[in-house]
Amino acid sequence: MTGWRIGYAYSNKELISKINDIHTYFSISPPTISIVAATIALSDPRGEKAMLDFKKQFELSRNAICERLALLPNLFSFHKPDGAYYAFPRFKNFKMKAFDFAKLLVDEVKVITIPGSTMGPSGEYHLRMSFAATPKIIHKAFDRIDEFARKHNLL
Repeated sequence: MTGWRIGYAYSNKELISKINDIHTYFSISPPTISIVAATIALSDPRGEKAMLDFKKQFELSRNAICERLALLPNLFSFHKPDGAYYAFPRFKNFKMKAFDFAKLLVDEVKVITIPGSTMGPSGEYHLRMSFAATPKIIHKAFDRIDEFARKHNLL
């Protein structure tokens, strides 16, 4: 049931800074509509099949991300996740904050990741890479990350 949260804020820097301080805590909890949808999905016999299909898709996506991360040891170090729906690699050879590195990937090769610092201070120098995309899309994104690594002499 990932991705059932939506919204935006437009304000001055000071207010946005305060919003960001509490944003994570609001976005971690599932909205009521997601709870109701999950209850219905889990009580329907078709829900189990859908869940197994979903799990299989996430395993394929996780494996694709981990395979590609393993080919970039000069850019990332990581552990293969067992329970999350995202990888959390640490980036190497760049002396910048996670937000700045994530922005650099967007600016240079149009790949979106989530700065690890959104998960707390120990997430600094990490990125969050979701399994929600198909392996085909993941490989396309990593082809671009390979281009980034090549540009920065990290291949």
